[in-house]
Amino acid sequence: MTPLEFLKDALPVDVNNRLHYSNTRIDQFWTTLTFAQSLDGKIAGINGQQIILSGKESMLMTHWMRSMHDAILVGINTVINDNPQLNTRHLPRRDEGYPQPLPVILDTTLRIPLDCKLIENAVSGIGRFPLVLCAQGSESLSLRKAELESLGVTVIPVASKEHGQLSYCAVRTALITK
Repeated sequence: MTPLEFLKDALPVDVNNRLHYSNTRIDQFWTTLTFAQSLDGKIAGINGQQIILSGKESMLMTHWMRSMHDAILVGINTVINDNPQLNTRHLPRRDEGYPQPLPVILDTTLRIPLDCKLIENAVSGIGRFPLVLCAQGSESLSLRKAELESLGVTVIPVASKEHGQLSYCAVRTALITK
């Protein structure tokens, strides 16, 4: 058994190594939540600093699961604090490579750094350009939106709640139609 075989029993995978659910309708999607936390329940260090919470085996499992998903969704604070790559770089090398998930960023005011690894990897051809969901209706974001789109980033404005948070329903609809 290869180091990744154990996941095949837990997750339904089709021949193209993608998650597959026979009863999935066009208007729904499946979600897998993964995270690591310290013994005291923390997921970040002081002032949001990135800390290593997982071991090698857990990292390998996480990257294998990424290869079976269409997208990975994170918030803008994760992008700013951790500068993640959200790819499958820790999987064993193979000739045909592995499917790369689409990075999806919830970023109400388009704070995503232009030099983040997500954009740099995509420009270099070793990742996919992120899909960024921001709050709609703000003219002040139009220049930033154009700047991101000129790099290859897809920016989709969606409805937000009165407190400025993106509406879950609007995010869900954008993801289903994308």
